[in-house]
Amino acid sequence: MKTYNNIPIIDTAYGGYGVAKIEGSYTVFIPFTVEGDVVDFQITTQKKTHAFGKLLQIKEKSYHRKEIACPYLFQCGGCLFGHIDYGSQLTIKEKIVKNFFRKISNFKIDEIISSSPDRYRFRATFRILKNKSGFLGFKSNRFIQVENCLICKTSMIEKIKEFLRFANSDAPTKCYIIENEENKALINFEGKIEKDSIEIENVVGIKTKNKIFGQEKIKISVDDTFYYCGFDSFSQSNRYLLNKFLCYSTKFLKKNDRVLELYSGSGFFTNTISRKTETVTAVEENFEATKLLKELNLNNLNVFTEKVEKLQQSILKNHNILFVDPPRSGLSKNVIKLALKHSFEKIIYVSCNPATMARDISKLIDKYQIENFYIIDMFPNTYHIESIAYLTLR
Repeated sequence: MKTYNNIPIIDTAYGGYGVAKIEGSYTVFIPFTVEGDVVDFQITTQKKTHAFGKLLQIKEKSYHRKEIACPYLFQCGGCLFGHIDYGSQLTIKEKIVKNFFRKISNFKIDEIISSSPDRYRFRATFRILKNKSGFLGFKSNRFIQVENCLICKTSMIEKIKEFLRFANSDAPTKCYIIENEENKALINFEGKIEKDSIEIENVVGIKTKNKIFGQEKIKISVDDTFYYCGFDSFSQSNRYLLNKFLCYSTKFLKKNDRVLELYSGSGFFTNTISRKTETVTAVEENFEATKLLKELNLNNLNVFTEKVEKLQQSILKNHNILFVDPPRSGLSKNVIKLALKHSFEKIIYVSCNPATMARDISKLIDKYQIENFYIIDMFPNTYHIESIAYLTLR
């Protein structure tokens, strides 16, 4: 493939790519670059409207760059913003969000909430190969051995290293770990272990392909509230921002509100919503998550274990607030239809993907308007963007 020299990077795109223009207006996306760089690169994949390139050399460094602390940065597929100064990361993410919402008139971001970009993760999915731990390479299935991930809690990494004494795999096998504020952890390993018992300090439960050892849940406390996590239920990742996330996502709820919460998971938001409002109806398809949700024993909570796509109109009755935290794919067509058919006083939309969030809100904008919008940087050093939008009925 063709090589290009001394090409300026003019923008930074969602997905973690620097953007270059060649031969007039042809766009090339190049990982591990940032606007302001001047680089040499090689085309790796070419399409009709754009191409992807591989960075060969940085000729001039952008002022957005920082000294790189992670020795695995250009191999691992995790931290695609790891070469960018943290203040610049926030500026770039703000610009990306504004670009996605550019077709919605008078769009503005009220605040960007952030914290330390170091050691923030209290859950992660590692790969284990032949008694070594690591991650997969960028855009590949190549195993990268990683001794120390700088965005993960140190105590969590130590537990994974201890677990290697018991685990072995001939292919890179997923190994999920989640650790609470007391450093108690669960491990979910997708391989087999033939041992009759496994003892690792502060690991209270282990699930493998063929066995379960110990407990099946841990309690995650966030100031004056809590939720439970299991081996297979989703949790937030940034330990420094859990409380602020709860505060900003529920700040406008009132005591007489009746909330329909879709994609509720095991109750990260639910417990706080319950304390602030009259009633909560939570809908979640993951059986483990709804089982843990019920164990919160909230008197004003109703739980439905079903896909939100199959949500019945009867459930909508007597709810004036819709609270949604969908997966990266965004809201289903059924949820959009329900939101348009039912006149909610407010929709609180929490999203980890500004592209699908903007798409969904554009479909709702004739009936609802954006009242408040926040970016909360739950994923420093990555291109991922978490946002909270408050929509009110027009």
